[in-house]
Amino acid sequence: MKTLLLLILAIAFAAAAYGFRPYRVSISGNVALAGYDPVVIYAQGKALRGRPEYTVVHDGVEWRFVNMTNKMLFEKHPEMFVPAFGGYCAYGVAMGQVDEKAEARAFVVRDGKVYFFHDEKMLTKWKDNPDELIAQAQAHWERMVKAGSEKDKSQGN
Repeated sequence: MKTLLLLILAIAFAAAAYGFRPYRVSISGNVALAGYDPVVIYAQGKALRGRPEYTVVHDGVEWRFVNMTNKMLFEKHPEMFVPAFGGYCAYGVAMGQVDEKAEARAFVVRDGKVYFFHDEKMLTKWKDNPDELIAQAQAHWERMVKAGSEKDKSQGN
């Protein structure tokens, strides 16, 4: 347990030192989606906080689940449950921005993927033209992730 905690702290420190992180994590730690269970969000369309005893570290980020079944589902198929654009506001990413401090409060499941938004207003704007905004967001996201990786490499990571 102590080793896991040290690993999580090291990853959090590295992410903070190098800027952009491909997952929106809590400010106070390295917990994805503010601790909400991504399986419940995807499968039931509601937000329930996971429990610390049902935790998985995936891609250097802690994901929490409400029960062992959800934890095992995520371990088996993380690509299914990890939200689009790392859990950042999909509308914001489409505009070429991410706000790591703002917690996304609205979400929608579309075509087998969860998209998060800062609030209902952003979700409403996105619903006006989701296909075009997803394409825009994907182009910006690829650039952001690539820039973040290149920065990590240039800093020796």
